[in-house]
Amino acid sequence: MAKPPKKSLVTSADLERMGIKTEDLPGKELLQLVEGKPIEWPIDPPSLPKEPLADRIRNSLFNPVVHSIYGLLVICLLLEAIILICQSYLYLKGGAWPHWVLFTAVEESLPASFRQWLLDPQDWFGLQKVVFYLFMEMPLALSVFLLAILLAIVFGLLAILF
Repeated sequence: MAKPPKKSLVTSADLERMGIKTEDLPGKELLQLVEGKPIEWPIDPPSLPKEPLADRIRNSLFNPVVHSIYGLLVICLLLEAIILICQSYLYLKGGAWPHWVLFTAVEESLPASFRQWLLDPQDWFGLQKVVFYLFMEMPLALSVFLLAILLAIVFGLLAILF
């Protein structure tokens, strides 16, 4: 004797995910769904098979978002190379290595309150020390390189996970 199919309670949203139109249901079941009550359905709602991580990584390599990330990474690395070439030229010409930091590159675009806090903090002293090092002491080329790595990691993980 055949085993009866297993029944479960489903809502109209479950039926839509299964690709079943609620209009095609008999009147009693349709009325229950309109009232917001679940109905018994002989098929368990299908669960989407989770793609293994290796397949997700392989598929993400051909994702346009990932190609944009690669482009951003290449732009950052080219910018770093240009900075190093300019610094090398100035060193060879003048005999002193120019100390370029991130602050000199973005000083005009920073808000005045941030610049004031960076030079004379009233609170958040530990954060000020970290930000001061990143903006005022770390070489510009290293800042751009670390930014490129950070962007590649963050956006790469986002592209793989989502």
